[in-house]
Amino acid sequence: MGGPHLNYIRGREKREVDFVLSEKGRPFCLVECKTAEDTLSPNLVYFHKKPSLPVATQVLHKTGVCKRLGAEGMTQWIISADQWLPILP
Repeated sequence: MGGPHLNYIRGREKREVDFVLSEKGRPFCLVECKTAEDTLSPNLVYFHKKPSLPVATQVLHKTGVCKRLGAEGMTQWIISADQWLPILP
């Protein structure tokens, strides 16, 4: 019950994002996992445009990456897993 929940999201058009972190039934972070691709996933951007999804993060297996991007008035992150995992709630 307490703490964040982990789910995935998939639309009718078969677009999907690997994980959605939510708390009290409200999503607060989209997470797409990639091996080394440091350009934003189109699906991540698509779902980030939806209401109530304030954070979008693309987590990489590749080390040494931490980029903050802005697209269409929103903020996205591309970050290495070794830097992102320790900051999870």
